[in-house]
Amino acid sequence: MLWLCIGGCSFGAEGGKLADGKLLATSFNHRFNLSIEFYGSWVGPDSAPRERWVVARIVIKDGKTGQSIQFTPDDSQTLRDSFGYFADVWSPDFEYLVLPLGRYEGFAVFQAGKVMEELRQQAQEKLQIKLTTKDSPLLWHQFLGWQRDHVLRFSAGLSGTAVEFRYDPEAKRVYGLTNTFASFRALTPTGEIPVQPLQN
Repeated sequence: MLWLCIGGCSFGAEGGKLADGKLLATSFNHRFNLSIEFYGSWVGPDSAPRERWVVARIVIKDGKTGQSIQFTPDDSQTLRDSFGYFADVWSPDFEYLVLPLGRYEGFAVFQAGKVMEELRQQAQEKLQIKLTTKDSPLLWHQFLGWQRDHVLRFSAGLSGTAVEFRYDPEAKRVYGLTNTFASFRALTPTGEIPVQPLQN
C-alpha cells in the first residue's frame, strides 16, 4: 500500500511497538480545518512498513469548533486483523473523506465540509459504497488510492480475483476496469448504483 498523506501527515512515533491507545498518525485537511487521528499500536520492528498498524479507534476533530467525534466502523475486527486502515483518507481536492467500514462492508464517503454534522446524526451509511455479486454477497474491499480530484480507487473480490473499481462521489457513478465488471453490483443504503465500463 502506498502511503500518501494529503495535506500533511504526522506520525506519533517513528516506528516500533506502541501500546493500544497511542497516537499513530494524524491526517490533516487544511481546507476545512479538520484532522483525523488514528490510535492503536504498531506491529513489528522499527523497519516494518507504515501500514503495519493495529488501529483501535479513529477520532475526527474540527479545528474551528474544537469538537471531536469518534468514528466506529461496522466491522472493526476485520480491519484490525488485516491491517485494513489507511491514512490517505482525504481526496486530493480535500472535498471528500473516505473511511473503511470493514473488509466486507465497503467504505463510508463523506463530504468533508459536512462530516461532523453527518457523524453527529449517525448518517455515514447514506454514502456507503459496497460491491457484491449474485454468487458472492461478501467481497473483500481494498483501498487503492485516488484519481484526479476526488475519484476513489478500490478493489473488490475474492482471493486472487479482485477487480479494480472507481467511484465518483459527485456523479454517484461506479466504474469497473475489467470485462467482468458487469457481474458486480454497487450497493448503497438508498439503492443500487449501476456499474459502468470505465471511459478513458
